[in-house]
Amino acid sequence: MPKEKDAVPVKPRKHIDPAIRGDSWWPVKKAIRCYEKEAGTSAAELLDFIEKYTELYDAVETSTMIKATAFLNNQSAANMLRVAGRAIKVTLPAYFERKRVYKFMANHPGFNGLPVEHDHLKHLVTKEVEEKSDYLHAAAEYLRVLTYTMKSGKIRVEFEGKKVSLPRLRGNLWEKDRDRRERSWRLLFDTITSKQAWFSKTFDKLRSNREKQAKKAGFENCRDYFHHKRGRFDYTPQDCFKFHDAVEASVLPFVRELNKARCDELGIDVLRPWDRYVNLGGHELKPYDKPSELVEKMIRAFARVKPEYGATLQFMRDHGFIDHENRRGKVPGAMCTPLIDYQCGFITANTVGTHGDVCTIAHEGGHAMHDAAISSIPIGMYHELMPFPMEAAEVGSMAMEFLVLDEMGEFYPDPRDIAIARAYLIEDAARLLPWVSTVDAFQQWIYTTPRHTPAERNAFFAGLVDRFEGASGIDYSGLDEQKRVMWIRQPHIFQSPFYYIEYGIAQLAALGIYKNLRSKGRSAIDMYDAFLHAGNSKPLPELYRVAGVKFDFSKEYMAEIVAFLRSDLAAARA
Repeated sequence: MPKEKDAVPVKPRKHIDPAIRGDSWWPVKKAIRCYEKEAGTSAAELLDFIEKYTELYDAVETSTMIKATAFLNNQSAANMLRVAGRAIKVTLPAYFERKRVYKFMANHPGFNGLPVEHDHLKHLVTKEVEEKSDYLHAAAEYLRVLTYTMKSGKIRVEFEGKKVSLPRLRGNLWEKDRDRRERSWRLLFDTITSKQAWFSKTFDKLRSNREKQAKKAGFENCRDYFHHKRGRFDYTPQDCFKFHDAVEASVLPFVRELNKARCDELGIDVLRPWDRYVNLGGHELKPYDKPSELVEKMIRAFARVKPEYGATLQFMRDHGFIDHENRRGKVPGAMCTPLIDYQCGFITANTVGTHGDVCTIAHEGGHAMHDAAISSIPIGMYHELMPFPMEAAEVGSMAMEFLVLDEMGEFYPDPRDIAIARAYLIEDAARLLPWVSTVDAFQQWIYTTPRHTPAERNAFFAGLVDRFEGASGIDYSGLDEQKRVMWIRQPHIFQSPFYYIEYGIAQLAALGIYKNLRSKGRSAIDMYDAFLHAGNSKPLPELYRVAGVKFDFSKEYMAEIVAFLRSDLAAARA
C-alpha cells in the first residue's frame, strides 16, 4: 500500500501553495475563483490561468486516484465508504467545477486568439463544452460497474484441492502439462457459464443505462455516442470495420502459420484453446522466484532502456505505488492509475509467477513512464485522464514491452529462454489483433442492435470467434457453450464501453516502434520518448509521426508490419 502522501514529494509548482494536496475542496475552489479574477482578456493571460488551474486539478486528481487505488487493491466495505465519502466531498465538486472551468475558458476573450500551436487545445475545450452531461445516468453507471468489479473479483473456484481466483486459474494455461491446462481452461469457462445469468443481467442493466445516455445526448445509438465521447476525431466507425477486414486479410494468415508451428512444436494434430499460451521451447519460463524480484529486475531493465525510466519505477516501488500480487478482494486484471502530481503512476496487477507477469509489468510500467513524461506539460488538457486518447496511451505501454526485449537477460540467464520470451511477445502481439477485432466487432453489433436477447448476443459472439479464431486454426469442437460466453471474460465490455479498438491501433504503432528499434537503434527510443512527452497536445496522426510511425489501418500497412514480424520471429528462433 502507498505511504502517507505527506512523505511523497509532489512535482515542482510554479503557482499554487505546496501545502494544497487536493484532500479538501474549499481551498481549491477558493484558488480557482481567485485565478479567474486575474485571468485578464488576452490569450497569454488565459494560458497563465490554465497553468494555475492545471496545478490545482493535478493535486485533486492525484489525491482522488490514491483513494481509488486503495479500494481497487482491497475492495473492503471500509474502503468503499472512503471512496464514497471522497466522491461526495471532493471528486463530484471537482468534476462539476471542471465543466464550469472549461466553459470559462471557451468564453474567455483570448480563447479564439490562442496561438496556432494550441489549435488542438481549442478542439478539446470546445468538445468538452458542447458535450451534454447526464449526471444521473453517469452515477448509475459508476455504481453498477463498481458492483460488477467487486463481485467478479471475489469469484473463487476449487482446483486441485485449493480455492483459487480466476486470474490464478488462467495462469495455468502457460504450463507444460496439457491435461492441467485443459482442466484449468474448462473450469474457467464452466464457472463463467454457470454464472452467465448474473453476468448477462448485469450487462443488460449497463447497456440500458448507456442507451439512455446516448439518447439524452442526441445520438441515434450508443456506438456513435461513445465514438464521439471518446474523442475519436481522427477515424470513423467505418474505419473500425476496415481495421477488422485488414486484420482478417493480412494478419490471420500469419496467425495460421503460428498455430501450425505451435502444433508441430507441441506434437499435436489440432490446436485447442488451452494450447495458445503455453511457452514453446520444451519448458516453462520462470522469470522470478519471489514477487519482489519481479519489480527489482524490471527496474534494472527499464534503466537500461533509459536511466530516467528506471529511476521512475524505483520511485514508485519505494513509495508503495506498485501492488502486483494476486489476492482475494482485489480488482481483476492490471492497470496503471496516473499520479500526475507525483510524476508517476500506480501499478495494480495480479501476478502469478509466469512470463506473462513480465509483459504485464513492462506494459503498465510503460503507462507509468507516460504519466511521468506528461506531468511536465503545464497545460492540463494535454494530460488529463478523461480526454486522453487511449490510442496514444496504449502506445506508451505496448511499445515498452518491446523496448525491454533486449533486456530480458535480467530475467533469464539462458539465451534460449530469452529467445523464447522474444518469440512469445511477437506471437502474442500478432494474436492480439484478431482478438481486438473480435471484441470491437462485438461491441459494434451490441450497441447498434439494441433489442437483441442474451442468446442472440452469445450466438453473435460465437460467430466472431469462428471468424477470427476458428479460421486461424484453433479448434473449438465440443466447446460451443464455452465459446458463446467468452466475451464475459473481457472486463472492458462491462467497465469501459468501446474501449478496445484502441489496443489494436496502438499495437500497430508499438510494432512500428519495434521495427524502428531493429532498423534505427536507439534513435527509436528517442522518438518514443518524444512521443511520451507530447501527451495529448496534437491530433493522433501527428503524435504517431512524432513516434516515427504511421497512423494507418490499411491492409497494405498491416502486411508490411506482418512481414517484419515474420522476419524477426525467424531471427529469434534461429
